[in-house]
Amino acid sequence: MTPKKGQRRTDFYNLAELKERGWTPKMVSTLIDVEPTEFWGIYKNRTQKCYLKAYIEDIESTDQFKEMLEKALARKQTAMASADRRRDELVAEYTKIANDMKVPDIPLAQLQGEAVQHWYDHKCDIACYYGRECPEYPNPDENTLRRWVHNYVRHELTYYDNILDEIRGKVGVGEAYQAIREILDRRIEQMLAK
Repeated sequence: MTPKKGQRRTDFYNLAELKERGWTPKMVSTLIDVEPTEFWGIYKNRTQKCYLKAYIEDIESTDQFKEMLEKALARKQTAMASADRRRDELVAEYTKIANDMKVPDIPLAQLQGEAVQHWYDHKCDIACYYGRECPEYPNPDENTLRRWVHNYVRHELTYYDNILDEIRGKVGVGEAYQAIREILDRRIEQMLAK
């Protein structure tokens, strides 16, 4: 359906705008019984399906729409509550795992040497992969060395990476990651302060 003369895109709601107004895909397919008007999108590579604002607002005033919207909002609240519960459970479970994780007690000088060597080996592996020469052996400043030691202990001397693999894609991964990282960094700091 093409726009009538004098109609502008601002006279219409696209699907994203309907979603912002509380519409679900099922509501669109059930309640709208006219063909959409199509306008070119921002990038001109595809069209947007749009519906006249007056038509949509008339539907929104019906009891059927209000009932469907109420049910959709209830489902959304239930889903959010379930996601919050799963997030809290994931954070609690992996916080406990991180608290139980052992950080090896290695003399600082040895740990620094291993961290620098690990960094250098990693850079050489990358250089070799791309057919380049290894970089010069590093002589990092104090802050860089501290960061390398943290990274080395976290990634090579604990099962931190395995934990990240386990939580990838789960609800609450961001919060769980933050909690695990903070616990491990605190433990590493305590080890280095000895």
